[in-house]
This record gives sequence, C-alpha cells and structure tokens, in this order.
Amino acid sequence: VSSRMPRHLGLRSLPPTSLMGILELTDDYGLVLAAAGVIGLTQVFIGARVMGVRSKVFKDNSDFKAKASALADEHKKAFGNPINEMGYPDMGCGRYADLIDYPSWVALNNAQRGHYNMVESSGPVLASMVVGGLALPKVVAILGLGYAAGGGGGGPSGAA
Repeated sequence: VSSRMPRHLGLRSLPPTSLMGILELTDDYGLVLAAAGVIGLTQVFIGARVMGVRSKVFKDNSDFKAKASALADEHKKAFGNPINEMGYPDMGCGRYADLIDYPSWVALNNAQRGHYNMVESSGPVLASMVVGGLALPKVVAILGLGYAAGGGGGGPSGAA
C-alpha cells in the first residue's frame, strides 16, 4: 500500500515485502518444470494413440460403415450434418460402439481409458510436483518422469 494513500481510507503504509525472500527457487527447479513438460507431451502422445485406434475402429472399418448407415441417416435428420467419421461423440460405450465387433470395442475402450487415466490424474500430480519440487526438486523431477513413463505404457494392457 502506498504511503501516499489517503489516511481517511484506514490504510497505512506497510513495509515492503519480497516474495523472493520467502520463496527461493533453486537451479534444480528447472528439472521439475521439464518433467511437467514431459507429462504434457505424454498426454499428447496418448491422445494420438487413441486417435489411431478410433480411426481403425470407425473411419477405416467398412463393417462399421455398413452398420452405421441407418444411424447416419438418423443423425443427418436430427442435426443436419453427416455423422462424424471418427465415431464422436461416442467414447466407447454408446450407439456407435454398439455397432463394432467385440475386439474393436475392447481396443477402443482400453485406449480411451488409458487416456482418461492420464488426464484425470495429471492435475493432482502436477500440483504436487510444483509444491514438492520446492523442497526436493531432483526427487520430484525423477518421480514426475516415472509418472510420464508409466502413462505412456499403452493403457490397461492387462484389461484385455
């Protein structure tokens, strides 16, 4: 608060404080930020893997396209645009997924679940890294890289 602040506002001049006196980042904190960036890249790669599975299951699947023709007509009538060739908005448990064979359904759901797991858990992990990295930056960076490596493992392969 400025010392030029009118006294009638009930404010008085406070001594200057410096956040840097309270919070100091070491050079090793950059490792935490780098590990957080790797987590973000892992999410992008997992999302790309899901898109590959979706393309195989929906877009490049002639059996699905044949079965979905009636649904495509219903969709066009309801919304005025063609059905999405990648199967959206179905995330593996809806009307489009009902038209695919069982192995394709399992592959889609495993890929989608692996992506969801990473997205759903990364917020608390990143928040913990930001805070924990203040005290133990090298340890937190290594744990963050371990989390990223585990997230990029291909989803719940044991589920199939």
